[in-house]
Amino acid sequence: MGIVIPVAVQGLRIASLAGEVAHRKGEAVRVAERVLNECILMTNYFQANQRGLVTEGTREFDWTLQAEVWNQTMTNSFQAPVPVASMPMDSPS
Repeated sequence: MGIVIPVAVQGLRIASLAGEVAHRKGEAVRVAERVLNECILMTNYFQANQRGLVTEGTREFDWTLQAEVWNQTMTNSFQAPVPVASMPMDSPS
């Protein structure tokens, strides 16, 4: 029993961290989708790289819009990477 409880607690902690990361990634996807949609609607996506800060819930996300020519089909490729901060394993929950 002395080994089972600490192992179970560690398992719950890891599961909680995984849920937190999944939640942050979901927020980052919503931010990226919103940024891409706004740039397409405002037709300012042909400008050079753009940057900004968006608040989603209680978190702030830095975003960067990168436009580049995609030679395969003679169209443009747009990316809006939104970095997701991860929690170190030793941080308190």
